[in-house]
Amino acid sequence: MNIFSLIHHQFTLPVQTRAPSPSIRRRCSSLLQGFSPSIRRRSSLVHRCQSSPRSPSLDYADPKRKSNFLGKVFLAAGLTALCIIMIKQSPSLSSTSPFAIREPGVTHVLVTGGAGYIGSHATLRLLKENYRVTIVDNLSRGNMGAVRVLQNLFPEPGRLQFIYADLGDQTPVNKIFLENKFDAVMHFAAVAYVGESTEDPLKIRNCLSQLYAKDITPDDKQELDEALQQEIQAAF
Repeated sequence: MNIFSLIHHQFTLPVQTRAPSPSIRRRCSSLLQGFSPSIRRRSSLVHRCQSSPRSPSLDYADPKRKSNFLGKVFLAAGLTALCIIMIKQSPSLSSTSPFAIREPGVTHVLVTGGAGYIGSHATLRLLKENYRVTIVDNLSRGNMGAVRVLQNLFPEPGRLQFIYADLGDQTPVNKIFLENKFDAVMHFAAVAYVGESTEDPLKIRNCLSQLYAKDITPDDKQELDEALQQEIQAAF
């Protein structure tokens, strides 16, 4: 390779190519010693151009590199989402509620209306006797403050849980019995104010009709309606 080929090679180097190695520079310098000063100045100029750092304005985005980067981002996002789904569905990581299992020596009692005056006192007595208690109340008559007091007195896991639900709605009631294992039921949920029962007696009838409408035969329902009507007439 003669000096002109080397100079041509330096002029045609792409922008991304690194500067010539020291060995090539020394070889070029030795070959230039026998040439005129103009050629040496031209070679020196080429050397400075190749040795100077590239201007940032000459850097252009590589479409292939950009597409590869985006592909890696989407791949990482997909793998992260897949890992989250697998963790949530893993049986080993899903803890079973103590209220959903039966334990030897532990009696689980469902207390309906447990946020009311009588129901909360019954719950307190049960908890003192080491029963496991689930309170179901729609808070139409009960007080959530009473439930919080009980939760503060017995904060241990598996002792007390509160479920907000209306016993007149069969869907949440069925769900409660499917997700929990009860050994006994104490039923205190009621529309039981004396004044209310005389001012709006049909309200009690409607509550019972909603509760049992899907579970009794038409004959039983008629018998229940007649019995309730007699009770209403007797109240007056």
